[in-house]
Amino acid sequence: MSALNTMRAALRPTLRDIRRHWWRSILAVLLVALPVGLYSYGVSDNATRTQAAQSLELRNKASYFGKPCEQNIYGWAADCQGAQSQGAGPEDEMQAALPDGFRADLAASITVRLENPGEHSTPPVSTSLQLRDPETLSFGDATPGEGEIVIGLSDAERLGIGVGDQVTVTVTDEDSGFDDRRENLTVSGVIGASSSVARPGTLLSEQEIQSLPDSYWVLSGTRAMRWQDVKDLNAQGYVVESQDVADNPPPREELYPQFSDADANNGLYETDEFFLLISASVLAIAGLLILLCIAPVFSISAAQRGEAFALMRSQGATRRHIRIAVLGYGLVAGIIGATGGLVVGASVCAIVWKSRLPEAAIALPWKELLFGFVLAIVGALLASYLPAWLASHNNISQAASGGRVDRMRRWSSWMAIGPVFTAMILLGAGLLTSGVFFPPERFAFFAAGPLAVLALLVSIVLSVPAMILACSALRRPLMVRLSATLMRRQMLRSASALAAVAGVTLVASLLVQGENLIRAKQVDLNSRTYNTSVLSLESFNDETSADAPAFGEAREVLEQHLAIRNSVEVEIPERDYDLTPDPADVSIERCGETGSAEVQAHCPLSVNMEPSVNFVLSTPSSMFIAEPTIIDAFRLSPEDRKKAQDAMRSGAVLVSRAYAEFHPSVLHEYSYDDDEEWFIDAQIAALLPEDSREILMTEATAKKLGIKAQNAAELLFAEHQPSDDEISRVREALSKVDPSASVGSYPSPRSVHDSMVMSASIALGLLIIVAITHVLGLKDLRRMQEQLANIGASSKQLRLLAATSTGLLAALGTWVPLAVAYAMSWLNATPASRDANGMIYDYGTRAWVGIDPVYTGFIALLVPLVAFTIGAVSSWKPKPPGYRMD
Repeated sequence: MSALNTMRAALRPTLRDIRRHWWRSILAVLLVALPVGLYSYGVSDNATRTQAAQSLELRNKASYFGKPCEQNIYGWAADCQGAQSQGAGPEDEMQAALPDGFRADLAASITVRLENPGEHSTPPVSTSLQLRDPETLSFGDATPGEGEIVIGLSDAERLGIGVGDQVTVTVTDEDSGFDDRRENLTVSGVIGASSSVARPGTLLSEQEIQSLPDSYWVLSGTRAMRWQDVKDLNAQGYVVESQDVADNPPPREELYPQFSDADANNGLYETDEFFLLISASVLAIAGLLILLCIAPVFSISAAQRGEAFALMRSQGATRRHIRIAVLGYGLVAGIIGATGGLVVGASVCAIVWKSRLPEAAIALPWKELLFGFVLAIVGALLASYLPAWLASHNNISQAASGGRVDRMRRWSSWMAIGPVFTAMILLGAGLLTSGVFFPPERFAFFAAGPLAVLALLVSIVLSVPAMILACSALRRPLMVRLSATLMRRQMLRSASALAAVAGVTLVASLLVQGENLIRAKQVDLNSRTYNTSVLSLESFNDETSADAPAFGEAREVLEQHLAIRNSVEVEIPERDYDLTPDPADVSIERCGETGSAEVQAHCPLSVNMEPSVNFVLSTPSSMFIAEPTIIDAFRLSPEDRKKAQDAMRSGAVLVSRAYAEFHPSVLHEYSYDDDEEWFIDAQIAALLPEDSREILMTEATAKKLGIKAQNAAELLFAEHQPSDDEISRVREALSKVDPSASVGSYPSPRSVHDSMVMSASIALGLLIIVAITHVLGLKDLRRMQEQLANIGASSKQLRLLAATSTGLLAALGTWVPLAVAYAMSWLNATPASRDANGMIYDYGTRAWVGIDPVYTGFIALLVPLVAFTIGAVSSWKPKPPGYRMD
């Protein structure tokens, strides 16, 4: 009881301060409630979506192959002695193989087109339709009956229909053999899932469903399916996808030998510690940034209550009681902020879902919400711990006379930890990517990953005291000296604010610099290889010809938004061939199977397969059939372009110039499904740019070689390379005409407008942090201004002091981490690597490291200038001297 009374007495000054400075208390609560509210909304929304998707969940499904099978746990990989899936297969076969206690229901998944028959201006929607027995669904009153369908929420919103409305459903799946089968159905319900659902017999009879290649059996029973049940079904020619087995995997020794490795079972038996470490690092970075943004409120509160703490100490309070008093501030703010954030986040999620779908069942994941609640309170306590520790170690006599609890007097050796740690990280990144000790490729991701960012963030935070003390060494100009002295005297307030600004600046700068580097490399390398003003137009509906009406409408829409000079139709073969002899095989013959940097430096290994260089078409195939005018889509000199077009007309197959030394003469294709190989002798001409991976031929050459086309696309030559905004407008317009149409383009440089918007958003966040800490610390600033006014300082000098104090904090918080981020980006970048013949086999990234002038201007110039203005505007104005008559 005495301990409880002691705690109540220790918390009484804190509760009194919370009531007295309510605006500061509200700010602390809001800083805690904002991230908790976002977290609450996110987990509630995800749980609601997951619950909606689970209404369609298939715990166990089986497909018939006709021969004994072996499979991995999930059923995604299987070996059935070369047999292919036959869909559901005969019903009597399934009934004979069915495990005890289970029943089998026929089901299938087909692609359909949904149309609103009453609104012709609304574009149709292509979606997946599941034909499922009502016994396998959990829709309640929305379960579809005869002539009814349940559709997804996003599809219902796009079509503008609801429960009770009619929708026209057309089968568009060519593989089904029933494309163009059409029927008007009544919407019995709308669900949060992405698929639509109808019962068997709708659109297709049960016999027709059984013949579909994508049909299957839904297995349900009174118990969970076991691995032995799966193996018994495998023996009868079935491959089973069982969530029951995945949730409770068997001992590893019971798996089929060829599917017992970790890759086949996706980490069920082995944990990827490195992935967990990376994930934990990302969460740690986010958590640390949130704590840095919250900490200034508690720091300023503790720094301004030195006299109250001294009074408590004089009345017998121990250091423990002082810590409790400060931690109580964090505890109260954490409890109120976490509670408010959870309630508001979950309420907003419920309102959003109910406004879109009144029938939606809102799921509240109590475990995740409780975890967020506890984590928020712990975070608030951690954010207030350092102020609590400093307050408890304050000198009583100094505090009683108005002294600071956090005044920094001299250099201490522990202040060197941050700068030394930062230097070690930068040096380590440079050594790892230079290849002095290790091949740079091996550690490039590690050095640039979240682990390095987290370490750098911690080192910058630890460097804050050294940064403040270094500023205090400045002697000119006078206002900078006074501002540095004020920062040193208010170490806790200055350090917490500076750490928040520096931390956010560092992480944002590293992300921006990384994105800029990737984009710059993609833009540069693609512009060297391809004509980047070329667009691709592809359609993924049932029309596979570029002459189809839907394809023509999509082309007209595109021409309305962009100036198109000409176009060329491209056909894509059924099979994707590679070249023989394969450069990789030649490399192994010359250099052995190792791919070490030492070997690569002394022998030509292979053609550079730079992942940043990609043709505009999204198809995974690299072989294209087109007229010789397709050469205009590549970056070639006029002489090389004419030579390549002439070679195509003469029947040659065009490949990259990088293949020339390997002298390929055969096109080779291997089918893993059929275990067959095809070899085609061809006239190969290596005339395309070095970094291209495409194989080009004319239609006549393809017919001569026996290569058949599967579908078509179109390349459109625009007057200029479209920007991201132009492509977004084109795609939005296309979605209204043909949702299945897709427009592809090459990466374009980020526009100045986009850079300014991004930079302004980050700068605004930094200015909010600076403004909040400045307003909370006005009391201390005005105390110094009053002291200066008493010795004759003018209003202009006082205003300049306030402006310099705020501007110096913003400058320190942006300049140092920005410089560190740029240094880290350059040191972490890998240089280009060449083989003995001078051929580049790895471009690296160092050639594209640069300074973003727009971002740098906003962060390094605009933020300090605006902070300078904030300080000047909020400066204390001394009252003019008054006169009185006695």
